[in-house]
Amino acid sequence: MLSVLRSAAAGPRLRDWVPPHWLFPHQVVAAQRVGAALVAFQGAILADAVGFGKTYVSLAVASRYRRAAVVAPAAILPQWERTSRRLRVPLQLVSAESLSRTRSVPATDLVIVDEAHRFRNPRTRRYDRLARGVGRAHVLLVTATPVVNRGTDLVHLLRLFLPDNGLAVLGVPSLEAVMGETAFSELVYAMAPLVVARSATTLPQAGSLIPPACDAGLVRASPVHTHQLKRLLSLIDDLSFPGFGSGHARTLMRRHAVHRLASSTAAFRETIRRHLRYVDRAMAACGRGEQLARSAARQLFGVDEDFQLELLESLRDSTPRPIDPATLQSERNRLEKLLGLISDSSAPNPKVEKLQNLVRARRERKTIVFTTAIATALDLAQRFGWRELAAVAGGRAWIASGRIPVEEALSLFAPRARGVACPPPASRVILLIATDLASEGLDLQDADAIVHFDLPWTPLRLSQRLGRVARLGSPHAVVRVWWFAPPLPLARRMGLERRIAEKVRVQLGLGVANTSCVGRARITNALLEWRHRLSGDGSSTRSAKPGHAVVRAHGVAAFAVRWSFPDSEITELAVLRGDPPQRITDYPEAWWAMESLRRGDSTEANPPPAMLTSLRQLIRARLSASERGPQNAMLRALARRVLQRARTAGHNRAMGELSVLDVVLDRLTNGVPVGAERELHDALRHADLKGLRTWIDRHPSRRRPLATWRLDAALFGMDSDS
Repeated sequence: MLSVLRSAAAGPRLRDWVPPHWLFPHQVVAAQRVGAALVAFQGAILADAVGFGKTYVSLAVASRYRRAAVVAPAAILPQWERTSRRLRVPLQLVSAESLSRTRSVPATDLVIVDEAHRFRNPRTRRYDRLARGVGRAHVLLVTATPVVNRGTDLVHLLRLFLPDNGLAVLGVPSLEAVMGETAFSELVYAMAPLVVARSATTLPQAGSLIPPACDAGLVRASPVHTHQLKRLLSLIDDLSFPGFGSGHARTLMRRHAVHRLASSTAAFRETIRRHLRYVDRAMAACGRGEQLARSAARQLFGVDEDFQLELLESLRDSTPRPIDPATLQSERNRLEKLLGLISDSSAPNPKVEKLQNLVRARRERKTIVFTTAIATALDLAQRFGWRELAAVAGGRAWIASGRIPVEEALSLFAPRARGVACPPPASRVILLIATDLASEGLDLQDADAIVHFDLPWTPLRLSQRLGRVARLGSPHAVVRVWWFAPPLPLARRMGLERRIAEKVRVQLGLGVANTSCVGRARITNALLEWRHRLSGDGSSTRSAKPGHAVVRAHGVAAFAVRWSFPDSEITELAVLRGDPPQRITDYPEAWWAMESLRRGDSTEANPPPAMLTSLRQLIRARLSASERGPQNAMLRALARRVLQRARTAGHNRAMGELSVLDVVLDRLTNGVPVGAERELHDALRHADLKGLRTWIDRHPSRRRPLATWRLDAALFGMDSDS
């Protein structure tokens, strides 16, 4: 009985499919679970911890499809191409960056989106292109960190393949409604069947294949001496950032300037020069009686993506205002003073000196130094004299002799991990200095240490950096992590460590496999550990016929509910507790309830009527929510437009148009993903029916018979005096 209940908590799994022989045992289970989720939901999220071999799991799943495509950052496409060719799994490759320009997703049966967290913002062009491009295809989202900043990140990823009511049968009637909530326990519990997220603690057999991370030390160091830092900070505090209307935007710009100063004087110098060019353009615009466009801020400030997204959000709703020329001139004077203080690029740098001592002490062992700024990476390479090092930044790479392709630089540094011959001694690379371009998806496990020379804006980057060396295939027993944090005057102004800690808290509450905080390379998610305890290994199959038992336990009950559709099945563990009984969606509470049932002595009593009544109410509510259809605002607006057009067509006796609109309305009533909603919004602008017919062909009906359900097992608890 308990084994069947635990199997329900583990979710569906394609047990009749034998994945390719080149998978590890833990990857076989992941592939079978992902395959079952794709059948049931047309999509799945593979969120195992960094280094677990998600690429191999994805390729195994792709082998089940006639056509498959991978959308991934350009930097890791060569790795996908090598691995897929070696395993003989044909793929079409599309860079995520190209979706931001003119490229579209190719017509295919499966779209694998690697580093899927890059598509968390629905306002970006890349999200729009991906959402519209998947069409009929199944979607596999691959990322160790599906949550970057907040719970809505997760909802936007789900909407790429789920309609608003896609999880109604599992207890979430509307995904849009979830975005207005502060707690996401209902969503996390409901989406368990379509998410595979495991860590080294929940999967010891896989964890033993990945070297543990050892925090080697935290250093607080400034790139300038104390007296100079005070003068610089005083001038930064005086900057007004004219043209950035809202107070929040100005705060972000000041925080960004401090962040760049904490990185290096080279990065700070570049930022001040960019701002100076912006001010000069604003002064020229004032002279012409014009206002500088908002796009100028994006063009002139070469900031990292995480900061840029937050800045653009703060500017989106602000109204541009005329700028006083005198204000611009005062700002320019302050910027010139800042440049004068940091004009000497050869001045001593206490932060770099500490790094040099660290690298020198490691002798011949390979190390990756991560920075947030291209200018910092190149400045470090210059100060190290380009001796046995490569720099990779901004999609480019350099060694002592000059610029080389990125893939060549990475192969010089990590030939074993990249599967190439070792370079001659004269070309060997011991030190890799990289921006976060190299923190995603790359095999660099020839190294046994990383240095966070700068702190990024999100814990996602910290986890991704660690994952380059702490991953399957590493020959090392342990990997070491050094942390460079800004000195307290900078740290207080940036508030970065506090921000990272808050985002870690959000991630841990939303099922991220593991994350990092400043000074701690790996924080394991207790939520996943509780779920693992609850589900066991999920090896049990359904019972031959439904069964139940009653034990002596205080006011709890557990049910293995199997929701069945013509082409798929979804299992769910429903745990009830209390008087009146309420459903538990907190994994620790559910585990303790299950433990009390496991320890209870059996009894011949009948099941408690209140529990049976609550179960029936839960089932009815789920079926009603599933039948009610999607609730999101955009779909409702589209349905109103279709109905209005249908009334006009009916009045004009345009029966052909009326027939097409009827099919469109049927699709909407059953729910469509966000890309289909956006395509329909555009199609309805035109009077001809060609666009609507094309839309119907691209988005088949998701109507399926109302789910049937059955109990595979039921375990009731009764008070001893009942």
